Amino acid sequence: MALKSLANNGTGAGAAPPDNLFKGLPSGSTLKNPLPVCALSAGFMWPMAVISDPALRNNAALMSEVCARYGVQHAPHLKTSMSPELAELQADEGAWGFTVGSSSQVRTARSWGWRRIVLAAECVDAQFLRWLGCELEADPTFEFYLFIDSVAGAQVAAQYLGNVGVRAGILLDVGHSGGRTGVRDDDSALAVARAIADLELSLAGIAGYEGTVGAERTPAVTSAVSAYLRRLRTTAELLDRNGMFDPRRESFIVSCGGSTFFDLVVDELSRYWTLTRPVTTVLRSGCYLLHDHDFYASSAPTFPWGGRLQPALEVWAQVISRPEPGLAILNSGRRDIGFDLGLPIPLRIIDPSSTVHSITAGTITELNDQHAYLTIPAAQQLSVGDLVALGLSHPCTTMDKWRAIPVIDDELQVIDYVRTHF
Repeated sequence: MALKSLANNGTGAGAAPPDNLFKGLPSGSTLKNPLPVCALSAGFMWPMAVISDPALRNNAALMSEVCARYGVQHAPHLKTSMSPELAELQADEGAWGFTVGSSSQVRTARSWGWRRIVLAAECVDAQFLRWLGCELEADPTFEFYLFIDSVAGAQVAAQYLGNVGVRAGILLDVGHSGGRTGVRDDDSALAVARAIADLELSLAGIAGYEGTVGAERTPAVTSAVSAYLRRLRTTAELLDRNGMFDPRRESFIVSCGGSTFFDLVVDELSRYWTLTRPVTTVLRSGCYLLHDHDFYASSAPTFPWGGRLQPALEVWAQVISRPEPGLAILNSGRRDIGFDLGLPIPLRIIDPSSTVHSITAGTITELNDQHAYLTIPAAQQLSVGDLVALGLSHPCTTMDKWRAIPVIDDELQVIDYVRTHF
């Protein structure tokens, strides 16, 4: 499908986006040309984040194929982009539902009309749970899943979700030593599951997150992640043997999966189950859609049938100073691009007048709020006014810095826009 263009805002197909929509446009400015238009002549102010349409669609299609081949469902994590346009693309690729990471993100996803939402976090916020209970009672098509890892969490949830039946599914959160949330042993798992049942909540299945086991795809980390996934399996079997799952449910849910080890998740958790109900395996990857140039790229899985994730997100910054040999200062900093998992990576030099691209051998050594320090070899040709395309690690912490991002094709034509709602 084509992303729903923000240009279609009631002013006709191909019309300009609303005034002041872009971080990269001056106040009161609009694009003067209908889509498509070259990104270098569209009137943007630099720096500007851009999304590659071919890479975006490659990644969406690849994840859809992975899920189809392994027979699992996908509830993409919306926290990466918080974009209704990208969520719609994922829905068109077969998303079973959507995952969010906070109560405010639940409300945002509901405002977009999504009817199956997983909150992949503990929540004991009474005000939110009261709103959620009302939302479930008002809309019989709304289906919600909540992580719980404590008796206290179950008690709070029961006050507001106990009367909506199976549409408020509880997922027992299974953690690991040194990890984030989640029960740590079988006794705790059974105790929390019994509390959920006694409080007349609907235990729909179990869930976990393997990303906190380790980040790099080394043999040791891979082995530890696989062991954790096997523990999810044995915990599900333990709860089933003890009659903990809600018998009203046609299937039980087992959910896991970030964007680094999703291949291990689908391999382990899609295998044959022997529970008293069928199992629905739900993957929750999010960063895969935009991918990156470093952190995720260094550990991205490959598959025997081919296909790889491709980085889809860049930030284009302008050279504003050449104060000394071997140094260029760019007008992009911590306010524009994520740096929590590594500094930006110079990819290409773009001549904005000719659109000619050339390779850069430089390195970003430091970021200020609005500036990047780019060291370059003495022979590197780089002039004040040139653009430098910057790659990144961790798309989540770049996306939340932009209200709207142009989507470009291989010819640098702006063909669409993606909004974010952080």
